[in-house]
Amino acid sequence: MKIPTPAHGFRRAALALALACAATPALAAYDICGCAGSPDSLGDFDTADPATWPPGTTSNNAGDETMTIPLPDDGVLVFDSVRIRRRQYSLTIKFIPNSRNTPVTMLVAGDFTLGSNSRIVVSGGNGANGTSARPGTGGAPGPGGFRGGD
Repeated sequence: MKIPTPAHGFRRAALALALACAATPALAAYDICGCAGSPDSLGDFDTADPATWPPGTTSNNAGDETMTIPLPDDGVLVFDSVRIRRRQYSLTIKFIPNSRNTPVTMLVAGDFTLGSNSRIVVSGGNGANGTSARPGTGGAPGPGGFRGGD
């Protein structure tokens, strides 16, 4: 008689859960952010389709593309889905801080795709080195951050 080990039982439970999830479409489309159908949703966002960009978004549209998205007053961007993909060599998404410098919050009710050679940046600016005649200056903050020390 073979006595089942705990690991054997865990594997059965994991397999049962995986099969249940695969057989239940509602679990695959679960709205984790609770923002599906939000009146604040900007709809679908696809970096390759300017018609879907948030208001005020700009792009240098060069080989190494940089897309800049201004943040709303509360810093929250709500989307039905997000597809970030480069059009040529690479894509960097940056944010223009709002007047209160709130953090960036992206809520996505559906699919989120971050393609190859694409990145989202929330860093601030570089500071300046000091000299014997003057002190260095701290860098400008990124969204939600604080100015660097002098």
